[in-house]
Amino acid sequence: MSGPPRPAVIVPAHNEEAVVADGLRALLADADPGELDVVVACNGCTDATADRAREAAAALGHDVTVLALAEASKIAAIRAAEEIAPGFPRIYLDADVRCPTATARAMIAAVRDGAAVAVPRRVLDTASAGPAARAYYEGWASLPWVQEQLAGRGAYTLGREARDTFGAFPEGIADDRFATTRVRRERAVIVPEPVVVRPPGRVREVLKVRRRVYAANQLVDGPAHDAGRSERIAGLARAVLARPALLPALATFSVVTAVAKVSAGIAVRRGTVTWGRDDRRGGASPSPPPAPAASAPPVTSGSPAASRPPAASRPPSVPAAPVDVVVLTYRSAGYVRECLEALDAALTRVPGARIIVVDNGSGDDLVAAVDGVSDRLELVLRDVNDGFAAGCHAGAARSDARRLLFVNPDAVVDPGAVAALLACAERHPVAGIVGGRSVTDRGGTDARSWFGRPTLWSAVCFATGLSSVFPGSRLLDPESSDRWRGEAREVAVVSGGLMLVERHVWDALDGFDRDFFLYGEDADLSLRARRSGWAPRVCPEARFRHRVGASSAGSNRLPLVLRGRVTTYRKNLPRPWGRVAGELLVAGTGLRALAAGLRRPGGRPAMGVDAWRDAWRRRAQWRHGWQAGERP
Repeated sequence: MSGPPRPAVIVPAHNEEAVVADGLRALLADADPGELDVVVACNGCTDATADRAREAAAALGHDVTVLALAEASKIAAIRAAEEIAPGFPRIYLDADVRCPTATARAMIAAVRDGAAVAVPRRVLDTASAGPAARAYYEGWASLPWVQEQLAGRGAYTLGREARDTFGAFPEGIADDRFATTRVRRERAVIVPEPVVVRPPGRVREVLKVRRRVYAANQLVDGPAHDAGRSERIAGLARAVLARPALLPALATFSVVTAVAKVSAGIAVRRGTVTWGRDDRRGGASPSPPPAPAASAPPVTSGSPAASRPPAASRPPSVPAAPVDVVVLTYRSAGYVRECLEALDAALTRVPGARIIVVDNGSGDDLVAAVDGVSDRLELVLRDVNDGFAAGCHAGAARSDARRLLFVNPDAVVDPGAVAALLACAERHPVAGIVGGRSVTDRGGTDARSWFGRPTLWSAVCFATGLSSVFPGSRLLDPESSDRWRGEAREVAVVSGGLMLVERHVWDALDGFDRDFFLYGEDADLSLRARRSGWAPRVCPEARFRHRVGASSAGSNRLPLVLRGRVTTYRKNLPRPWGRVAGELLVAGTGLRALAAGLRRPGGRPAMGVDAWRDAWRRRAQWRHGWQAGERP
């Protein structure tokens, strides 16, 4: 006798071949076999969406039903999938949204505990968006009613009670808006676990989407969940007063909203409202598909074929490990063994975890140096040194774990460090990135395990010497003023010396930026994560010793660090301020070359006079930062 239907996940997909596999990997990475009844309803596709979905399911070892429907209609796709997946709670998930297993479980648990509707926390990945679109979403996401609204998250979960409040989904509306307004707001729950949403990247696309949304909203009846006009105007005013820096973003939001609402009203009056889907990867709406043949029958995928390199695969019956460690080496044979032995001890109680050592063409005796360190060690020997970021990507590609822990080869972790990082990540799922606490040989805190946010003002303080005269000052040394207070908390930048990254965050942000050869890629990833809605943290219990710079030649380290900082400024500050900040870095280096003894005790460790003078002489090498594909 069969048991009750499993919780269902319905994924309508129209020409989503570029993203559907990533979405399924996030959803099923940690799911138990048979835990979820997943249906991907491909509708009117003219690309390989169905094939990509089947391949992803097979690689993950899960049964996924893939429908091939002739009609290009999201609502028709949902209706067809509901007939095949009758279970509750029922998750409705956009194909281009990354919903981790933990988020799906949290929504299901909320409904089982009595909520009629459950939705996830929304994280926007705007890394590839243009400046105007990014400003719109920064303003939009800052508004209180946006943070509380249920629709627009790319995922929602209905219990049977909520689903029984209406029949078939009606055409011509936003399904999430329609479904989540069937019940009173107090019966809905926003779980803290996130999904990652990549919105349109250009203002023209934003206008198209918002115009459709506003037009469809006028056609939806049901309990009102959103703020009224006067409340929204007051909310805008309060947001500006609380954070004046948001004024440009909120102005952009207001203009786009006004234009979209006016054009939506015209569409409603003319009866021309449609609910198509934009191709967010190309920016234009897909052309109408040719008249298709009859719909193909449902296809169930679930073979255990691997999509990653053989060393990274696990049998389908073996769940993914909580974490894999990636250690990148370059001429590190003389000291990496101590790092690996400490990691092996720290992973004793972490089932299935591996240590993936990636060597970037060192040509030294690394193989002999790591021989016999651990049965969990996997050695990847590359014949090229194309930088820290590229090497870490090679290691990440060998892993199918839930999280990736990046450890420098000159870092030595305490026995409980990895367990502390994992526990912190579980307690704070919104972190996305968790770092540890670097300690000195005497046990004191080395503040180089986290940093404040780099800004134009921090560059001015460096250029004028104020950050050296007043080290640790919150106002005049802002990048290093975020002093340790002994508790786990949010920080702007987590050091790559010991950095735990959620796999879905790594995938959503495409990991470390490969334009960085060495230094700065950790700051860049942290800053991009924060812009996308994550909240990186440091964990005081995760202690490690880090011999900073042991893996790079002493005379070359400062120019490399400065080159990374220039690149970080240019990639993370608005134009033209990123370029200005880089030139201020040059000016500050010249000042320190003249008066390197200026810095008082306090703040972060200072460089010696010879290092600053050498960096000044070699400024032509680093003042323009790293260029794509460039090596030192």
